[in-house]
Amino acid sequence: LYDEVIDIKENNKQFTIKTKNKEITSKYLIIATGRAPRKLNLDNEDNLIGKGIHFCVTCDGAFYKGKDVIVVGGGNTALINAISLSSICKNVYIVQNLDKLTGEEKLIEEINKISNIKILLSSKITKINGDDALSSVIINDKDTLKADGMFISIGLEPCNDIFKGLINLTDDGYIKTDDCKTNVDGIFAAGDCTYKKVRQLTTATSDGTIAALQVINYLK
Repeated sequence: LYDEVIDIKENNKQFTIKTKNKEITSKYLIIATGRAPRKLNLDNEDNLIGKGIHFCVTCDGAFYKGKDVIVVGGGNTALINAISLSSICKNVYIVQNLDKLTGEEKLIEEINKISNIKILLSSKITKINGDDALSSVIINDKDTLKADGMFISIGLEPCNDIFKGLINLTDDGYIKTDDCKTNVDGIFAAGDCTYKKVRQLTTATSDGTIAALQVINYLK
């Protein structure tokens, strides 16, 4: 069923899952919502995703050959993205809100050797400009930086907001589990949406198997 879940309620050991188009009742529920790229949460951001704003350099970097781009962030992912873009783009601007880059020293050393990478420290994007495509951003509410594209590289966050108040979450929004069980009987969770040390495709697959077997055991 291709639909968006907008609410989940528990009543007498049954779960009512409300989507945009219908309601489903179930005795058991496996949550596998994963994580999504963290956004800047600015006006006009959602409108320009895919129209100048991106999250994946491997997917979309080639569109900006010979153009100016911004990489938001200062960690390893941001630095790797900037290095990759520097080989095809005219200028690459790293916009970091802290007063230093936080990636590995070897990456920082490599960044400093690349002439078309410019680093803007203590810089926060406060406004995004553009109608049908990104045209520029405002930094620290005063400076305008023109760019054709922007790659937001500030990490990932769990897609668990809808479960607040239903099951136990960590302070940063991950689902607390014990062998894929949540604190609510009948609700299980698997993959990157859960609190865990290692998040890889293989560990998510393993969680899925464990959660499915847990449900089978309940059904028995």
